[in-house]
Amino acid sequence: MSWLKLLRHDLTSGLLRPRYLAAILLFVIPSVQFVYASWSLGNTSYMDCLLLYFVGTKPPDEIIFNGLPPTQWLLLVGGCLFLNLDYPLGDLTRSGQQMMIRGRSRLSWYLSKTVWMLCACAVYLLAAMAAAAICTVLAGAKFSLQNTLQITQETFNSRPVIRPAWECLAVGVGLPWLTLAALCQLQMILCLVSKPAVAFSATVCLFILSVFWNSPLALGVGTMSMRSDVFTGVGHSMMEVAVPTVAYLLIFIIAGALIFRRANILGQEE
Repeated sequence: MSWLKLLRHDLTSGLLRPRYLAAILLFVIPSVQFVYASWSLGNTSYMDCLLLYFVGTKPPDEIIFNGLPPTQWLLLVGGCLFLNLDYPLGDLTRSGQQMMIRGRSRLSWYLSKTVWMLCACAVYLLAAMAAAAICTVLAGAKFSLQNTLQITQETFNSRPVIRPAWECLAVGVGLPWLTLAALCQLQMILCLVSKPAVAFSATVCLFILSVFWNSPLALGVGTMSMRSDVFTGVGHSMMEVAVPTVAYLLIFIIAGALIFRRANILGQEE
């Protein structure tokens, strides 16, 4: 079996699942605050809603910190990890072993799952964009990739500033996708050496650490636009966050390939 056929199997079986439609609900629920804000403030946009999803929280030394991660952020990041938790191991314990035998390569199976995971994270963010579109219609806001001053000031508690559309997309979509991809890749590796529940819990603990550790090296800070200097004027630049996150992703991909070559796949349980 060629790698492209294996990839086509993963993209159809792994992405065309009803659970990704449910992901839209994860984003619609937090959008209620945007709808109410639009009704009261007016002059809001599609980008304003999209930026609300991965706001996160300010660094602990800038606020009176209560020791708890922001619930909305925890739900959205954890939701992506949970939705992508079962497919690689489930495929491995069903038809995956036969495909590896036919393809005569563990590496092909693993790389196919890696590409699937990158696409799955993209689909998750497409669900966020779809939810933002629904809420934009409900709020009577304008479909624009430009943020507005009122919502920006309300969200980031800083001097309002209009940013270029590409910066808004980079902070609201690009960095979250990159960070979620790295976290999901790590979770997939942990599933190869431990139980899925352990892998999920360990990954959740890792990204929660970014709430308490205000550093671009913290894997999770890319999903918190509140820690970016784009809207707050202080914090980490996009490149400071993107470079280590890409490095993490590449390290996890290489480490996973090496681990999977020696993993006992016959002893895996779904």
